[in-house]
Amino acid sequence: IAAACRALNHVWREGYRYMKAGVMLADFTPSGIAQPGLFDEIQPRKNSEKLMKTLDELNQSGKGKVWFAGRGTAPEWQMKR
Repeated sequence: IAAACRALNHVWREGYRYMKAGVMLADFTPSGIAQPGLFDEIQPRKNSEKLMKTLDELNQSGKGKVWFAGRGTAPEWQMKR
């Protein structure tokens, strides 16, 4: 997040109109819940536990800052089509 804030400060231009944006992370499965194939050996992805802890910390700082896409979006955050 700090890197994203630094990048934003670098490209920000006063007088331009900006809109909200989101970041999508995919392929999340809870530990021990994934349905492996019969002969699959499931190895946890590198840093997956660290990512989940980071998401938990973000959400503790304010309700609803980060959520899974399957939950849907609030009306004010729906994509404009």
